[in-house]
Amino acid sequence: MAHFYPGTYGPYQGFGSNGLSLFDPRDSVCAHLKNDLKYSILSKHYACHLHEPPRPFGGFNLIPHGLRAGIEHLAFWFYKKRNPRDPVCKGNRKALDVGCGNGHYLLFLRQLGWEVAGFDIENHVDPAVSDAGIPVFTGSLESVRPPHGAFGLISMWHVLEHFHDPAAELHRMRDLLSRDGTLLIEVPNSESISAKLLRRHWHQWDLPRHLSHFTPESLVQLLSQAGFRVRRLARLHKTALPQSLRSWVEKEGGWQFLKPLVKMDGFNRAARLFDGPLALARSGENIMATAVK
Repeated sequence: MAHFYPGTYGPYQGFGSNGLSLFDPRDSVCAHLKNDLKYSILSKHYACHLHEPPRPFGGFNLIPHGLRAGIEHLAFWFYKKRNPRDPVCKGNRKALDVGCGNGHYLLFLRQLGWEVAGFDIENHVDPAVSDAGIPVFTGSLESVRPPHGAFGLISMWHVLEHFHDPAAELHRMRDLLSRDGTLLIEVPNSESISAKLLRRHWHQWDLPRHLSHFTPESLVQLLSQAGFRVRRLARLHKTALPQSLRSWVEKEGGWQFLKPLVKMDGFNRAARLFDGPLALARSGENIMATAVK
């Protein structure tokens, strides 16, 4: 299968590491207030120990306590919706990102105060990951040999569908987690409206790399069989609709007249206007599960 994961494979690419800043670097009152609010949310609600907290400003503390609490509560609600991959830190702050790709999620977790390690079939991480001294295991998961129950968090972003035996790998994840450890997992939703309507043109079939396909029900069932309790299941609106529609137009004979449209600069942005309606219909193209041991 390594033949299908060349160095040009999408998840190995990425923006420069200077795009990973947690806080707004601009020197303005608005930016400082936003940073104060974000720092408060990450500290209180996510129990993060930030390596590089923002420069103290204190403007947020000038707001009356009752109003400040209301603003923070509302901001936390929006933050959770917009950042579902942000984990809550518990006692064990060791994290393993399986299928770490370019390694940017490793750098992000490290900024939040986690002690991190990564795994992928080959090492294609950003040089900043190596510079930070973050270990990356390669080959097969058998090469990851920490003590039993070493990690408080394991993340798998669009990885489970690549395994030959996903059930066996989930059992291995459970062994690697500490007591009450958390597994964050995201896979494409093969039951989504996009998959049903676009059929063979749905971008997230991604054959031959995707060896298994999941519905919300089958993912929960597989996690339960592996000994996990699913605490939260979300259908995320993040979509591959632009790529799917482009394939549909280019390969279906009767739609050739739409080719100029799908090549326009604003096509991707226009196609993603469907994200909101798909989310409201509980038919997002991706499923994210939060499971505990």
